[in-house]
Amino acid sequence: MAVTYTNNWKNIADKLESQLRSEFKGFLAVYVGEGDYVGNHFLKILPQSNEVLERYIKGELREYTFQLIYYFMEANIRQTALTQMLRTISRIESIMANNRSLTLTDSTSIINGRIDSYEIVEGEDGFEYLVEMNYKCMHLGNLT
Repeated sequence: MAVTYTNNWKNIADKLESQLRSEFKGFLAVYVGEGDYVGNHFLKILPQSNEVLERYIKGELREYTFQLIYYFMEANIRQTALTQMLRTISRIESIMANNRSLTLTDSTSIINGRIDSYEIVEGEDGFEYLVEMNYKCMHLGNLT
């Protein structure tokens, strides 16, 4: 199957979800897309935008932006809420920074994955903390 722009959103989001789920092993629920999810803390991956960086004869290099939103409600008994939330965020950041190239199901790769920025919001939507992160990565697609 040819690599197209339309199936890249799903391929990249599925790979990010798989990578985060395997790292957290049930400690943190990871979801893709909008929905009413329940739990004390979870991570949502939302596609945001894309930009064509370069066009080639047989393809194009696009930069994809995803919003990762970490919802945190309760603290662990042994740690303060802020300490626990910051540890989880630093772990997410290290996963994203250490995976410079992730192979997708169509045998292509996303490269230069990074968390570009994040913002911590206190007391939003009934959660103790809400952290909004912007994840960016590049993909060479539309290959003929």
